[in-house]
Amino acid sequence: MSGTQPTGVMTVETGPYEDWVERYIKAWNSNASEDIADLFTEDGRYQTEPYAEPWRGRDEIVRGWLDIKDEPGQTDFSYRVIATEGDLGVVKGEATYKDPSAGRFGSIPMGTALNSSSGT
Repeated sequence: MSGTQPTGVMTVETGPYEDWVERYIKAWNSNASEDIADLFTEDGRYQTEPYAEPWRGRDEIVRGWLDIKDEPGQTDFSYRVIATEGDLGVVKGEATYKDPSAGRFGSIPMGTALNSSSGT
């Protein structure tokens, strides 16, 4: 039965979320202010770790990001979109540092919820 899906299997539209994560990876590796700013809305929020206060607003996010930036090419990323509902998507990812002796963890799990209608 070519072209049919087994009962109970859902197709998830991942395009907008995968696009955002690819732009995130580009920004992480470029540290270019415009690449970072392009990821977030004017009133966006970005939380760098659990329990930390999020950075609020595009300008604060760019400033905070550049204050703790990693060097380009220092990490490898893997990710997948694990859920979508309407214009909300959830991405699970991992950043792996190529040289953990540089003072960072060897591998950092990441998760984010994205709203495709607002671009954050």
